Amino acid sequence: MKTIAVMSDSHGRMPINERLLQVLDECDNIFHLGDGLSDIDFLVRSYRGKVEYVYGNCDGGTGDKVVEIEGVKLLLTHGHSYGVKRDLHALSEAAKALGCDCALYGHTHTPLIKTRESVTLINPGSIGYGGTYCYIVVTGKKAHAKIVQL
Repeated sequence: MKTIAVMSDSHGRMPINERLLQVLDECDNIFHLGDGLSDIDFLVRSYRGKVEYVYGNCDGGTGDKVVEIEGVKLLLTHGHSYGVKRDLHALSEAAKALGCDCALYGHTHTPLIKTRESVTLINPGSIGYGGTYCYIVVTGKKAHAKIVQL
């Protein structure tokens, strides 16, 4: 069993409080899905070896990353290059083409967990503006996700 804290869109406003720090300490992995360079830097320095990240549109970058944890393939993306504010079709198709079980994305600031054509689409919302993140437990080659409000 592995645990993952997924956050996005902190925009330099990540609420560093005791509750969040305890979660980050206890998780096996931490993912940041972009739009928060200073927060990504903090996570990388503080949790060396546990952090995976991608850049968002406000970070001046693009790019996706595929991470495999206990047999579950996860696509990490900010989402802007897939037009996630319009619909999730392009994102789910890209995840399927890469053989991913889940696509983790941000950009919209709206938390969501939805399965579309065998791909679980997960948006943790905005930790900087909405105070939400996603907690994922990977066990038995399955990912179980839950949106958490700080």
